[in-house]
Amino acid sequence: MGLMGTLDTMSLGDLLAWISTARKSGVVTVASGKNRLQLSVGGSRILGAYSNEPPMLLGQFLLSRGKIDEVALHDALARQDSTREHLGKVLTEMGAITKDELDLYVVLKAEETIFNMLEWSEAMFEFDIHAEADPRMVRMDHGIDDLIMRGAQRGDELAQMRKVLGDPGVVLCRTEIELPAEARDSPMAARIYDAIDGKRTLADILLNSRASDYFATKFLYELLRAGVVRIKDVQETQPEPGSPRAILGAVNELLAAEQFEGAVSLLSASLKVFPDNAELQQMLTKAEADFLDHTYKNRLSPTRIPRLIVPADKALAREDIGPNERFILDLANQGTWDVKAMTRIAPLHEVDVVRATLNLLDKQLIEITGEERPADTPAVEVMGDELRRLAGEVHAAAVEGEVEDRLEGSGDGATPDEISAR
Repeated sequence: MGLMGTLDTMSLGDLLAWISTARKSGVVTVASGKNRLQLSVGGSRILGAYSNEPPMLLGQFLLSRGKIDEVALHDALARQDSTREHLGKVLTEMGAITKDELDLYVVLKAEETIFNMLEWSEAMFEFDIHAEADPRMVRMDHGIDDLIMRGAQRGDELAQMRKVLGDPGVVLCRTEIELPAEARDSPMAARIYDAIDGKRTLADILLNSRASDYFATKFLYELLRAGVVRIKDVQETQPEPGSPRAILGAVNELLAAEQFEGAVSLLSASLKVFPDNAELQQMLTKAEADFLDHTYKNRLSPTRIPRLIVPADKALAREDIGPNERFILDLANQGTWDVKAMTRIAPLHEVDVVRATLNLLDKQLIEITGEERPADTPAVEVMGDELRRLAGEVHAAAVEGEVEDRLEGSGDGATPDEISAR
């Protein structure tokens, strides 16, 4: 018999502790809005993990660690569309990453997925002893109690760091103190620091890092403590929506009027307040499908290329755009990615990429060119050598040491054929 509930009444840590004590086996599924995370458990061990949350997908994880670049990710995902092979296998066959490197990073990704789950506080969960695990799940073998303890320590750290950094609308800027040169050995650290320009908010920078909130927040926290950055301003956050019943009524009116984007926007905001409302979640799934279908047919061709029509610094300085829009602005500034390519390489769900693109069109910050990228042309051929950025290597000794620690007692790990499909 299964167990269902919400994380505000029983935390994931408490649920896993109960499973460990009772030596139960089954599948734990946690869902909030579009995001879904799943764990396979057996006795006191976690045997597998999967997440469809964009930053936790394999491609985004490797990109954040500097093991691949955006070009390699795009080309691998394009190839995957036709071959249906797992992304890890595609990347190794392309020569973008070795099998040994992939196996090491798969271990880190699986562990980070679990820690990310433990940070969730508002979502629905289900534990089912009969459920089948997602076929894209990464196999592993970690002790539940150890992961709970380490996850709790990380959670306490994150809470303290967020108190210092403040609201997601905080705008950070650099000071006269230079970033230590050795910090740039990490591609993730370099990406985060480069995004600090006195215009982007904390939420913008976290999204741009493509990393988990923990690592990105910790780096920003240390920069703030060292005086390398400072808090410049705070942007206002959006007000919360009304009751679920009133929201559903408003959504039905929007859908009847074919105002699909308005319906998606209202439902997305509502699920942040009511993450365990099944009716809102079901309605969001329908509204997003209708929105994408209507948009691709009537307004935005997936094969067209968005380009900036105002200076990048002026566009990024606007206060009426959010983190998703600023991320798409960075891609549009390159002038080489079509809409479909953006949905592949951005650490966002497809619907969020399309919504951000439409918002930038409405604000007349970008235009959609008549150019199309041939469907079978690799991105590297279009971009040319000048725009192909070789991702920096993560400091070898640090990474290998970290992974070796994780591998002790972790079983056989995973192979490229067993990793997430993206």
